[in-house]
Amino acid sequence: MDQKWMLLVFLALCAAWDLHSGKIPLWLPLAEILTGALSAAAGFGAEQREIGDFLWGMVPGGLICAVSWLLKGQIGTGDGWILMAVGAVRGWKESAALLGSSLILIFPVAFFWSVIRKKREKKLPFAPFIMGGYIWRMLCGGF
Repeated sequence: MDQKWMLLVFLALCAAWDLHSGKIPLWLPLAEILTGALSAAAGFGAEQREIGDFLWGMVPGGLICAVSWLLKGQIGTGDGWILMAVGAVRGWKESAALLGSSLILIFPVAFFWSVIRKKREKKLPFAPFIMGGYIWRMLCGGF
């Protein structure tokens, strides 16, 4: 199975878990990070990568985890772990681009819920929007 399709399956599992329980089990992104580490070490993937590329790929997700910690959990730590896993497999540029795409997708929904419906306390699961951003980028040729 191609790397991009394996990543899509991973994101679909994360999205389903996030929608169902509001949490993402840590073992799921850790397994994907391990896959990224092994493929970087073995030189697999779409392009030759080194272990430094693997580590840099995890930076955008690590920043999300740090922001989650600073905001005392208002942003899900699991979302940061998902982005770290994407970065481990695809690199930091793809992880950052996916974060941007996901934010573009969630903004209208968050606006609708908080301003129009006035449900500011509602927590939106972000993993489905990460998956949506990934599909969007696949269709536009980004991945």
